[in-house]
Amino acid sequence: MKQREDTIRKWFSLWLDSREAELSDLFTEDAAYIESWGPEYYGREMIARWFRDWHRSGQVLRWDIQEFLDSGKYHRSSLVLSMPDFRGKLQPASTDCL
Repeated sequence: MKQREDTIRKWFSLWLDSREAELSDLFTEDAAYIESWGPEYYGREMIARWFRDWHRSGQVLRWDIQEFLDSGKYHRSSLVLSMPDFRGKLQPASTDCL
C-alpha cells in the first residue's frame, strides 16, 4: 500500500511542477490512464502528450490528498485540486480517484 501511495504522491507532484520528463518513472509503454470523469489515454506517449498539452494552458496550484483507501486490487484517493480560472482566481474542486 505504501508504494501505491508514494506513486500517487509523485504523480501529484509532477502536475504541480509540470515535470513531464519523469512520467516514464510512473507509466510503462503500454499504460492506460482513465480520468475520474471519463477521458482515457493509452500508452506512455499518449499520456505524455495529454500532460504536455494540458500544461501549455493550465496550471495546478495545489493538489491535496485527503485520504487513501486500499482494497488490495484497487486504490482510491480522495483529493482537492486547485487551479486558477480564466480570471486568475483560485478554483478548488474535489474528486475521488480509483
